[in-house]
Amino acid sequence: MKKKLMRVAAVLPLLYFGWWAASSRGVAPPASPLALEETLRAHGGREAIDAIAAFRAQAVRLTSTQPPAFFERGMTLDVAGAKFRRQIEAPLGQRPQVEWFDGQRGFQLNSLDRAEKQPSVLAMNERRLQAVKSNVALFGLLPILQRCAELGVGTIAQDGGSERFSKFRVKTSAGEWTIYTDRSHLIRQVEIGPWLLQFADYRSVGDLRLPFVQRLSSGQRLVYELVFSAIELNPAFPAGYFTAETPAREVVH
Repeated sequence: MKKKLMRVAAVLPLLYFGWWAASSRGVAPPASPLALEETLRAHGGREAIDAIAAFRAQAVRLTSTQPPAFFERGMTLDVAGAKFRRQIEAPLGQRPQVEWFDGQRGFQLNSLDRAEKQPSVLAMNERRLQAVKSNVALFGLLPILQRCAELGVGTIAQDGGSERFSKFRVKTSAGEWTIYTDRSHLIRQVEIGPWLLQFADYRSVGDLRLPFVQRLSSGQRLVYELVFSAIELNPAFPAGYFTAETPAREVVH
């Protein structure tokens, strides 16, 4: 089982490069920006999306090993601007895995069992930090909507579709994405390089419409599925919440 989990984990650092550094695959014919605007409007609109400066999302991540086997972990992600903090439930008897970014540096708690008095704070190396950033950027649809809301008119190109789905491409500083929306203009799939994200179970969260189920696949292989239990918009995090010392104190208690 340990070897299987290592193979899944090895995929995650590569995800960073697929998200932030994918190269453009060429320039498509110009298209009306209406497809993007309708999509943003279906999810709450540019103004509502731009108003989200912070969020908290809780989910269970079901990670595929070898079908039909999988393992599950509870996850909580807190984001405020460029800062974030992620906590993943650990096996029984161990402390949760906590990783955070204070806007400049990344940290993590060492994996000690709960019998130890004080976990130590370790600085993340650059490779690990980029892998965690990649996961954060794909945790739910909201980060994707925020990136789309930043796009200008010249960044969209129509790319066909079908009776069930509309399809268009957007060019970002990170490369080109292909977005599929349903008849209600809700996003159902996003292709980012070799990665396919699928979304389902849309619900109202404040002024937004967000999915509570997300799947990430590569080719025919399911990497993981997220089932969200709660999404909170613009929560008030206490002072020092993303500093190096705070998570260590909280995990001890």
